[in-house]
Amino acid sequence: MEQGSEPDLGALLRDANEEELAVLIGGRLDEIDVRAARQAFRNPFLTGALIEALAASPGLSAAYELRREVVLHPRAPRLLALRLVSGLYWADLVRVGTDARLHPTVRRAADQRLVERLPG
Repeated sequence: MEQGSEPDLGALLRDANEEELAVLIGGRLDEIDVRAARQAFRNPFLTGALIEALAASPGLSAAYELRREVVLHPRAPRLLALRLVSGLYWADLVRVGTDARLHPTVRRAADQRLVERLPG
């Protein structure tokens, strides 16, 4: 990276503290692309309210990768995760069903969806 150049938005979202993350997501939501949003999910300060804000963005909510990140995040609001779990691919449903960090209701919904998709 060149000296004096500003870090990309994804790196800022990944490395921000709690206050900076809220300001970045609140003030620059229209600039956040899917790649940058996925970096925000690596930030330990990401809260349920910030996850809801990212998921509500029209440009981001259409991306499968973001929906998967929401469901797989332990702090995702339960109702949001339950709404999105039905659209996941089977391999991701397995990941959700086996992730002990997630709420049991979300894991159970993933298991049920996986059973529905099994033939016979």
